[in-house]
Formats: sequence, structure tokens, C-alpha cells
Amino acid sequence: MGQRTLAILKPDTVTRRNCGAVITRLEQEGFEFRGARVLRLSKDQAEAFYVVHKDKPFYRPLVEFMTSGPVWALAVEREDAIAAGGVHDVGPGVGASRGARGRD
Repeated sequence: MGQRTLAILKPDTVTRRNCGAVITRLEQEGFEFRGARVLRLSKDQAEAFYVVHKDKPFYRPLVEFMTSGPVWALAVEREDAIAAGGVHDVGPGVGASRGARGRD
């Protein structure tokens, strides 16, 4: 059994209809899917999830962005998911899930 982590396909990825490409990329990176849910975060949910960034200048814009449309929440698993920094650190950059499919 590997380590589980959360991948969130953000509103711009959903709007641009790039979810399938990101899922394909995650599969190519060796992640197994353990659960998925499409949802729209409330302001309270986004604020609670990103509370670690509350004192940073990008906090308000981040909350606004994450509540601007639907997201796909994915429970993914891979042997070294946490040690490798999880899905978040697959990008950004050319060919990376994060940089190639949404915006940074």
C-alpha cells in the first residue's frame, strides 16, 4: 500500500476541459485513484483549507479563485506520494500536471 494524498483540479482546469489530460498525466506518474468528487467549495471551506496562507498577500485571491467554479477533488495513492511532495509538486513547468493544464 502506498501513501495517499489529495489532488485538486482547480476551477480553471475544469473550465478549460482539461481534467482528462490531468488524470492521464497522474496515471502516467504512477498514481492510483482511490476516490473522486466534483464539488464547489464554499468560501468557508476554502478559507479553512488554505488557512495556513492566511497572512500571505495571495490568500484572498486564492480563496476567490478556488470558489469561482467547480473543482475535482481526487484521492490518489503512490508509494512515495508524500515523500515526493505529493501531486502539488509535480509542477509547475513544461509538461507538468500543474503548469500544463491550468494556471499557476
